[in-house]
Amino acid sequence: MNDKQLDALLRGSLNNDVDAKASALEGIEDRVCRALKTKFERPASAPRSWFAPRLRLSLAFAGTALAMLLVGVLIGGNAGLPWTNGGNRGITFVVALPEASSVAVAGDFNDWQPVALKKGSNGVWSLELDLSPGRYEYAFVIDGVAWKPDPRADEYVKSYGFTNSVKYVGTKGETS
Repeated sequence: MNDKQLDALLRGSLNNDVDAKASALEGIEDRVCRALKTKFERPASAPRSWFAPRLRLSLAFAGTALAMLLVGVLIGGNAGLPWTNGGNRGITFVVALPEASSVAVAGDFNDWQPVALKKGSNGVWSLELDLSPGRYEYAFVIDGVAWKPDPRADEYVKSYGFTNSVKYVGTKGETS
């Protein structure tokens, strides 16, 4: 399999994931604005003031900003936005190995204990893990025996005679 075929498989798989999540966002801006309006709507008996129209305008902008943030977090996970799980980031490990019967990922983030990836219908294996910002070494375990580096890693290092992949989460070199 050449790089163009691998890239096409990965893009197709990731586009399917984005399409699946996008449907959950349909109408999110309207839902947020309605919820904010209901919460902050002025009672009919309250006196009208110069502040009320400005508050409604501010809430409309806040609803739009919140909807855009949600879109960025749910669809554009690599946009560098903070996650709600204590700064951890959802990192997706992806490799195209249609001929493999099992693929796992093991690294210093899980004490080198292999965790199984799920195989897509197109032979692309993937798994999303929440990782804190930092530098991680890892490898794919193919069919339970062959330890292989990730062809899409940020960099590679030699360790105990093996080539490990390196993934940076957050700013390169960030450790906390």
